Amino acid sequence: MSDVTDFSDWASTQFPGLAELDSLLRCFICKDFLRAPVLTSCGHTFCSACVRKYIFDNAKCPLCQTEQYESGLKRSILLEEIVLCFLKQRPDLLQVLQKRIRPKADAHVYDNTSLIVEVKSDEITDDWKEQTSVAVPFRQEMVECPVCSSIMSAEDLQTEHIDYCLNGDTPPPKIQKRPRSSFFPKSATPTKSPPSVPSVSPPPTEPETTNSDFYFNEAEKHAQSSESRKLPKLNYMALNNLKLKEKLQSLGISAVGTRPQLEARYNEYYILFNSNLDSSHPASERELRHKLNQWEAQQTSNGNASSVLSMSRTSNARYMNIESKEFDKKGWNWKYSAEYRELIEQAKEHARRKRKV
Repeated sequence: MSDVTDFSDWASTQFPGLAELDSLLRCFICKDFLRAPVLTSCGHTFCSACVRKYIFDNAKCPLCQTEQYESGLKRSILLEEIVLCFLKQRPDLLQVLQKRIRPKADAHVYDNTSLIVEVKSDEITDDWKEQTSVAVPFRQEMVECPVCSSIMSAEDLQTEHIDYCLNGDTPPPKIQKRPRSSFFPKSATPTKSPPSVPSVSPPPTEPETTNSDFYFNEAEKHAQSSESRKLPKLNYMALNNLKLKEKLQSLGISAVGTRPQLEARYNEYYILFNSNLDSSHPASERELRHKLNQWEAQQTSNGNASSVLSMSRTSNARYMNIESKEFDKKGWNWKYSAEYRELIEQAKEHARRKRKV
């Protein structure tokens, strides 16, 4: 749980207002920091995978509930770099800005600028032969006399030394003040310095590319190779089991399981794969398949086998016999009206391109 972060982490810092910035960089759906952020046609931003999964089932914006299509999602390259940069600096910012609670003992303030030391001396002249209270500052500013160039404290120079120098007299001897560390006698045994070890410089490493450098100076890495790389939605009614299994195997995905499990598996990988293309720092297909296996294991580990079918309910409806008396045609038309309109728009666009050619 130590890896779980929340915008309330800033409440105990010197700048609790950073909680608002932290919150704005999070996805409305998953509440985590934005990953491969995309912008909807209505101007709202979410993780690509989160909003694709939501639109897959609802065809609406999660915030304002306006009609949305996957084809209308646009990558937000700059925002992705801002989030990644903030994530790098967040732990250090929290540590530096953490409020230090002053202990109660510190409520009493003591003036420790000087230490009164009783110094007795038998080597001082008769005029100075008495018990003397000497204030030994912990930190004395040493200055140079402008006349004789002697080094002494600023207090000694200003009190009497300068007068003697200007009159050409010799100042009386001063009591040698022992430094604070001299109260603790040093050992007579000389300390031996450890043998010097030749330093070995580490091999030179390439400097890490910053997020600003990546955004401003490496624009060629932002664009994905082609939109044609995206996986298509499958018309499950037109696919038999053999064709569906062949499609899964061509993607390196397991083709073992019931028909609903196969459809749910493809639907999840379809979202993982296409949302990965929305990132400027995409994961490998091997990592995507690993995430798919984790997702499926998590579904089955809950002890509810039907949870594996959560992503296949939509596809199961497509697989139902449309001629069945139990088939809800009105409900079907209402639920998939957005997809119909999207397909019509795609067909019109394809026809327009064909006319131009």
